[in-house]
Amino acid sequence: MLELQETVTQYANRRSQDVVQIQARVPGNQYAANPPESPSSSGVSASTEAKLAELREIAKNADYTGMSYSEIYKTIYDRYNEASGGKLKASAFFNPPGESDIIAIKNQLDQELKLHIYTPLEKELEQELGFSKQENRAEFQNHFIERRNAIYAEALGYGGMNYDEIEKAIVEKYKGKDSLQDFLEMQGELNKTGVLLHKLGGVD
Repeated sequence: MLELQETVTQYANRRSQDVVQIQARVPGNQYAANPPESPSSSGVSASTEAKLAELREIAKNADYTGMSYSEIYKTIYDRYNEASGGKLKASAFFNPPGESDIIAIKNQLDQELKLHIYTPLEKELEQELGFSKQENRAEFQNHFIERRNAIYAEALGYGGMNYDEIEKAIVEKYKGKDSLQDFLEMQGELNKTGVLLHKLGGVD
C-alpha cells in the first residue's frame, strides 16, 4: 500500500502541468486546441455515432462460442476502447466533464457486456448459490462482484493473482510512466480489478 501511495504522490506533484492538459481536452474550453465536432441532439458527435453503429453491426455477427468470460470481455472491450481513442481504461476512474461521446461508448459497451457476460454469470451464480439476486441481494451481489473482478483481472493479464499481487503488478506496470493519462489508466485498472474496493474493505 505504501508503494501505491508513493506512486499517487508522484503524480500529484505534476498537477499544475496536468491541469493544462485537462483544460485542453475539455470540450468548449478556451484552451482547447481541437474543438469537438458538432454534437447530435443526443450530445454525441457524428463520428462517434457512426462508430457505435458499426460496433452494433459487429455485435450482430459475433460468435463467442467456446470462449471464456475473460476472453469475451477482452474481445468486446478492445473494440470499444479503440472506438474511444484509448480512453476507456482511464474513464473507469474519471470521466472529464462534457464527455458525451465516452459516456455513450461506455453505455453501449455495458449493454454488450450485460448480454454476453453479466446476465449469464448471474444465472450461473443462482445455480451455484441456490438463491437469486431478488432473494438475497446483498450476498448475491458480493459473489457477483468478486467473479466480475476476477474476469476483469484475467482479461488485463492478472489472472490467478490475489488483490495484493494485482496491486503490486499494476504499480510495477506503470512505474516510470508519469503522464496524467498514465495515472488515470493505473487508477482505472486498480478500480476495475477490485483492488481499490478491497483496500476500502468492500471485498475480502
